[in-house]
Amino acid sequence: MHTRSVIKPEYVEYFKTLPNSYSTEGLLFIHASPLALPGYKYILTLEAAKENFDSFTEKICFIGHSHRPVIFEEHGSNVFNIDCVNIDRKYRYIINTGSIGQPRDADPRLSFGLFDTETYKYCNYRVEYSAESASKKILLEGLPVFLAERILKGV
Repeated sequence: MHTRSVIKPEYVEYFKTLPNSYSTEGLLFIHASPLALPGYKYILTLEAAKENFDSFTEKICFIGHSHRPVIFEEHGSNVFNIDCVNIDRKYRYIINTGSIGQPRDADPRLSFGLFDTETYKYCNYRVEYSAESASKKILLEGLPVFLAERILKGV
């Protein structure tokens, strides 16, 4: 509700023109789950990942939504904690890059990933930022206090 009250109507109209997903060169980019388009389902467990692998054909599906960085590999039941990983072109992956805003994995540092399409190497980075400043801005906007508090803890 808050976002809709502050965003300009022309931006809302522009966002409506954008696709729910984007696919190129064996890579799928989607906000949440490819299984539940256009919904917003979380992929937090091996079971959820297994269900979602059946809903796309690309080698790698990059997601967000849960704000928790993780890599699921469709090769047995492998799940990796993110740092840097050489993507094996024989397998398929669901990669959640985490979140620049409001990380939710108990690490308040921002999280983002870089994928090298030449080497097929993916690296996730965690970087300090002024969570306190962001927390204060949340309060100044009149948003709920819990939003300002959780950004400090990354939950």
